Amino acid sequence: MSKKSIIEQLSEKIKSGEINESELEITLDNDETIFCVNGEKIDLQGEGYYDAKPLYKSLFPEAKVEWC
Repeated sequence: MSKKSIIEQLSEKIKSGEINESELEITLDNDETIFCVNGEKIDLQGEGYYDAKPLYKSLFPEAKVEWC
């Protein structure tokens, strides 16, 4: 079984109501993606640029997504 991406984990937390999407703050950086709710970091640590590929795959699961 493959590990769920940060995007999948975040989406599940929003769908379950654990995180209120309107209170979510996402800070993008080259090396990390930081997720906060009401100014407090939550227990997910993103991987910066590396979060882009799973994001595209979650939106377009049939597409071939590659880094060049």
